[in-house]
Amino acid sequence: MKKKTIKYLLCFIVFFSSLKDIYSQQINPIFSFIEIGGGALIADQNNKDFSNAHFIFNNSPSIYTTEHFGLGFGYSIMTYSLNKRLAELSQGNDVVFNIPIYMHGMYIFPGYKKYYPFIHLKAGYGILSKEVEITESQLQETRKYNYSGGRYLGTSIGVFYNFNSDHKFSISLSCNLMNYHLKINATESIKRDNTAVSINIGWLLN
Repeated sequence: MKKKTIKYLLCFIVFFSSLKDIYSQQINPIFSFIEIGGGALIADQNNKDFSNAHFIFNNSPSIYTTEHFGLGFGYSIMTYSLNKRLAELSQGNDVVFNIPIYMHGMYIFPGYKKYYPFIHLKAGYGILSKEVEITESQLQETRKYNYSGGRYLGTSIGVFYNFNSDHKFSISLSCNLMNYHLKINATESIKRDNTAVSINIGWLLN
């Protein structure tokens, strides 16, 4: 028990000493990073429900723990459409929202002139809730599809353009892995995942 307490104390000392260094350099330790983007799902056998195109909004507030590394919590809003077949059978009830809540870390590499490469990692849970009634004319029956969320992992690589000490513009390539669950008529349960790639533009405000 004493060893664990000592380890926690050492972690807090390192964390707050890094913040002290940041304050001594007159760097605002808190920043907000907002992105919008669009892309496509990578088609595979486990992605049978959604169409290719998707749109994304990210809000990732953070606190610098060192001069180049920040940690924080954030959220995304992602929109999908059901694939063409399901969209037709659902009579247009085809828009799906997924809202991942995540912890994230960003490392901003030392820059050249006004350009700063970065890598951004996210891990959390995607909140997804959608009920669709699918009417199969051939089978003459209506089935209820219930979608729910699951694990979310994301990574981005990109570059910042430094307008000034408080504002940075970014462009990045993002890859996101999302798990979801599908229940059909509240009996058959299927666990699936999809992988999406997108190009994002963003703004970092210190």
